[in-house]
Amino acid sequence: MGDFERCGVVGEQINILVGYLCAVSRKLDKPLAIVIQSTSAAGKSALMEAVLAFVPEEQRIKYSAMTGQSLYYLGDCDLQHKVLAIVEEEGANAPATP
Repeated sequence: MGDFERCGVVGEQINILVGYLCAVSRKLDKPLAIVIQSTSAAGKSALMEAVLAFVPEEQRIKYSAMTGQSLYYLGDCDLQHKVLAIVEEEGANAPATP
């Protein structure tokens, strides 16, 4: 937990641990999945970014929006043993607040 706190994430111990467990499970035959859901401005993106920061760049794929059918059109993109992170479209397009 200390590593996440040094990255600026505090007060989210359970959520961070669950997120990290899911990210590490990418190496398993049956990896876990997670959906981060909360009210607006609750820190969903910050939580996701903190977990992704501990995943090597070549083992994560991040999209700002995605439909169910778009997975069929990824072509040569191999998702096996990688983290697929899909950012909430509304939050991704919102201007940053000070």
